[in-house]
Amino acid sequence: MTMLKTNTPLDALLGGGLEPGILSSVQGPAASGKTNFAICAAIAAVSQGGQAIFLDTENGLSPARVVQVGGRGLAKKILAKRLTSFDEQLRLPGKLRKMKASIIIVDSAVALYRLELREGKEKETNRKMANWLHKMALLAETKKIPVLLTNQVYKKDGEIKAAAGDLMQYWPKTIVQFEITSLNSRVATLLKHRSLQSGKRVRFRIVEKGLKKSLI
Repeated sequence: MTMLKTNTPLDALLGGGLEPGILSSVQGPAASGKTNFAICAAIAAVSQGGQAIFLDTENGLSPARVVQVGGRGLAKKILAKRLTSFDEQLRLPGKLRKMKASIIIVDSAVALYRLELREGKEKETNRKMANWLHKMALLAETKKIPVLLTNQVYKKDGEIKAAAGDLMQYWPKTIVQFEITSLNSRVATLLKHRSLQSGKRVRFRIVEKGLKKSLI
């Protein structure tokens, strides 16, 4: 199976691009570049003649930014949908199974899940989230495509923790963490991969046409 080259500095970090058949996750704070990377991946898929499905749970996808990165012609080819409830997210795998796609993106995978947790149904909500991740992993495997999830982080006792804890650490087979190092610089660190050593890093900047490698 061929990697999906995203045309970003992360391709070198990932051994060529996003691996098909698995869940991949990029996690990091707000404005660290997660959505921009997801847009680049979607644009890359449609530029190669494929179909990108972009599912937005935070109303963070800017149509103008998609056009800026890929141009109006490619932007129109991305199937974007806004999700507004955790229940709607849970129904996704069944619907997506019937749809043609070269990549499926959920940005973010945890926003609606975290809202559900606030209602005091932690055990049941975690069970539902685990089941959803399992179904999304099977979807990636069956369709032989990359499924890209973005994840939020928070600080606890001075350490950066990923939202949804072990659930979002277990199911994705590739995990990259984004950090903001300065106004114009970001760092992506490979935390988990099936065949590459973790710890490798790449510096990048968010630019008009997507992401660009940075030396500082």
